[in-house]
Amino acid sequence: MVNTSFAGYVLLNPNHGSVQAISDTFTQPRGTCSSGEYVVNSNASYPNDQNVWIGPGLYDGTLDFSNFGAYQMGTETLCQSLTQDPVYIPFYYSIAIRPSDPPNPDNVMHAFTGLVVSAGDSIKSTILSSSGTLTFTFTDLTSNRTVTAEVSASEFKPNGAFCILNVFGNLARFSRFTQSCEPNVGGETAGIGAFTTPNIALRAVMVNTTGAIQAAVSPLSPDGATFSTRFVFSSPLGPLFPPGQDTLFRASHAAGYLLLNSYHGSVVSASDSYVQPKASCFAGEAYENATGHYPGDQDAFVGAGLYAGSTDSSSYRFYQVGTEALCQLFFQNPVYIPYYLVTVVTPTDPTGDFSIVVLPNLTVNPGDVIHSAVKVSGATSGDDPQNNRVTFILADLTTGMTARVTISAAGFAPNGAACVMEPIFLTPKFTPIAQSCKATVDGVNDGFGDFAPPNLLLRFDLRSNLNSTVVQARTSGFIADGGDFSITWITSEPLGF
Repeated sequence: MVNTSFAGYVLLNPNHGSVQAISDTFTQPRGTCSSGEYVVNSNASYPNDQNVWIGPGLYDGTLDFSNFGAYQMGTETLCQSLTQDPVYIPFYYSIAIRPSDPPNPDNVMHAFTGLVVSAGDSIKSTILSSSGTLTFTFTDLTSNRTVTAEVSASEFKPNGAFCILNVFGNLARFSRFTQSCEPNVGGETAGIGAFTTPNIALRAVMVNTTGAIQAAVSPLSPDGATFSTRFVFSSPLGPLFPPGQDTLFRASHAAGYLLLNSYHGSVVSASDSYVQPKASCFAGEAYENATGHYPGDQDAFVGAGLYAGSTDSSSYRFYQVGTEALCQLFFQNPVYIPYYLVTVVTPTDPTGDFSIVVLPNLTVNPGDVIHSAVKVSGATSGDDPQNNRVTFILADLTTGMTARVTISAAGFAPNGAACVMEPIFLTPKFTPIAQSCKATVDGVNDGFGDFAPPNLLLRFDLRSNLNSTVVQARTSGFIADGGDFSITWITSEPLGF
């Protein structure tokens, strides 16, 4: 789920009126106001109030968030311009997004009067939807005080619920806090992540328009209700729903994500978990589309890799491990091959010099759950990259079989990690690939999208060449967290070099 305005969890149901209530319990985090009227970071200095809104809400709208109304309640941590100390305000508010004007939502905010909230207080907020009326109940469990408010909302028929952190101006620094979020859907109350299909639970991190993560969210606990949110970074907010948190890199020959760090040797591992996609081979030796006939094998490589090279991909070394779906010339049924590959691209050889090695004693079938990982380490003590070795690990979790190979990689000091799908010549049609990708950067193992600057996240759509307008495989934004995304086949044509 790609957004720039909130962090937390959202539950969506396709049936309007299916969600009756939402409750959220948390300890009020402590806010820290930036000195004076400016927040200073590596990108800019800017004046404005800083705030954090925390609490539950109900949602009535489309599943793509292009048209909706919502009500939220909870607490606001507010740092006003030129003040050093925050104030904590209990509130409820309404918001509406119109397709014709999404960057400028209609919203109305109301403060609960007669109630003082302090950092460290235990808060419980509940919204109940019943017979065209919304009832907001705010309880400070520490002071044992409760306030309520009712709003007439006869046209509001919620099909979603959320427990989130969001802001209106600039994000104030806040201490890490934990939420326990429980919606009521169809008369059943449970953790926001405990509901099965057709319900969809989404996790979101807050990012700015440059892709910098401002608030990161943990996975849900086993009860499906509890998660934590931590402050990462502040910068000015852009439009409420800009195109995405990552940079779409219009590159040829790959679909997926590349995470780059400024320092060579900063990235030591990458991993990718996915279900082996089923491929469909084009009949006979030729495939026909609007551009004509062309023969050739069809293949789709999927997996994780480590990258050492330039940010524009003009010169690099890439070590990848994963699986290949291969349609051989004249054959209609694909074969599935576990492999690792090494690619070297230079300005004088932009097509690349690469070698593919089949992993032994491992059989892969479509539908198998695959985990691929590649790691770099020194062959001897010391930090000399001339001694480095790369280990490829591929596990078929469905069959329980694992292959592991270590090779010499003298001078290989990665500054990037990738989870990509790429063909060599022609892409077969394949079922969507849902991937979960992590990397270890500067000693931290996390989802690709959870790393803040100076890390740079590049998203690739597969195109036949750099200037092509035809997208052959499209990469989604992050679906559930900073590591989960999907790649969808659209069309095929020969790759150009």
